[in-house]
Amino acid sequence: MKQEVTTPKPSLLRRLFSWIAQPHVAYAVAALIVGMSFIAITPPFHGPDEDAHFLRAYQLATGKLKLVTAQKLGRLGAELPSAVPDMVEQTVQDNPIRGYPSKKYNHWHTKAELKNTIDTPQERQSVWVDTTNTYVYNPVLYLPAAAAIAVVHWLGGSPLVALYAARVVSLVAIVMLFAVAVRLAPRRKWAFAAVLLVPMLLFQNAVVSVDGLSFAVTALFASYVMRLREQRTVHKGQWLLLALAAVALAIVKLPLVLAAALAFTLIRGRRHILPVISIVVVALAVFAGQYILLNRLHPTVRMNGPSEANQQVQIDKLAHDPFEFLRVTHNTYMNQFGDGQTVGVLGVFGTADTALPMWLYGVLLLVLGLLVCTGAEKTRPLRMWQTIGLLIIGVVYFMAVNGAMYLTYTPTSFSTFYGVQGRYFLPLLIVLPLYMSPLLHISPQQEHKRNRVLIGALLCAIAVVLFVVFQRYYLYTP
Repeated sequence: MKQEVTTPKPSLLRRLFSWIAQPHVAYAVAALIVGMSFIAITPPFHGPDEDAHFLRAYQLATGKLKLVTAQKLGRLGAELPSAVPDMVEQTVQDNPIRGYPSKKYNHWHTKAELKNTIDTPQERQSVWVDTTNTYVYNPVLYLPAAAAIAVVHWLGGSPLVALYAARVVSLVAIVMLFAVAVRLAPRRKWAFAAVLLVPMLLFQNAVVSVDGLSFAVTALFASYVMRLREQRTVHKGQWLLLALAAVALAIVKLPLVLAAALAFTLIRGRRHILPVISIVVVALAVFAGQYILLNRLHPTVRMNGPSEANQQVQIDKLAHDPFEFLRVTHNTYMNQFGDGQTVGVLGVFGTADTALPMWLYGVLLLVLGLLVCTGAEKTRPLRMWQTIGLLIIGVVYFMAVNGAMYLTYTPTSFSTFYGVQGRYFLPLLIVLPLYMSPLLHISPQQEHKRNRVLIGALLCAIAVVLFVVFQRYYLYTP
């Protein structure tokens, strides 16, 4: 009689390791650890426009949706307990370090404000605070932060505790969305996950902002499109889901609606043309409707920026000389002035503009380049017109970002773009590994070894990034 051979069950530790070794899980674990580290070392309101975003989220957390018009023409804001803007002033405005590399953040401000709850009638008294720069963003983008603030406010916690709670909840929500995007990706999951670990993107996920959620929606849409491309047929329910994702793109940061055009890569025959065009048209209609509504509700609002910026003057200059925009583009990106925008895609952190050593930018670029340009899996080949279309989408997005800053933020006397930041171009980097086939094909065994070495190197480089940021705020700066 033959004895049955039983295979021993793997240990709990081995099963846990196998689960973490999945690309989407590995990304989530790494992104949460790094994100929590950024939350811990980044002083309050040192994210881009974090004070305005926090104040807007706090307003929504108290149940007030509509922005309040100020007596001063063209300004919008919120009415909040006086303790909230006082906390902002104590933690960041009274401790400026931008432009002073040798000056460090006084963490005693943070420790004191963590215990400063809203107790006295004077602290509860409502005051108007300026949040004009947030009026272009859909309130939905503030839901994770507002939910966390509402809980802290209800429990009687201090406004600064509410800030850190908003950071943590927003981080978790954003990372989970990115993890879903990695899971949805049909191929090249590790390259996609690695790109989502770019330090600048991890930093944006860890502060109160609309960027992280906007970028996560973009990643979800692009990943879902690629998943549908792998199928023989796309069902009605999937078209509807894609349309909803396109609408989500239209209500996040305005230029990202261009990503809806990625749906054109789904066209493989005449039967696909109508649903694809319908999805893009719906997204553009929602975008246009939102833009028109904003202009009708707030026709005289002017966002914060240099006093010399004047949209009408810039439009008149372009009407008189259409090549002016190309000259400004050349002046910005063909000399050292544009270096800040270029390296900012990988990381220039916080209001202190903490830059990394050039060797570290080189390491990050090398590691990410090897992960994106090599692989065992090829993406489904695009037709020539689709490839050209993707390039056009990228160029249009690049020009749209620069054009928006040229019209609304650049002083009229400048011959370069002013205010453009590298983080604005992160969506281009996010979708790259999904649509780009490896330039160098390697075997699955080689890819497995590549992942272990390069992902490990990337995580080590990120650890150095965290130290550089920590050093800028709290340690000696050479």
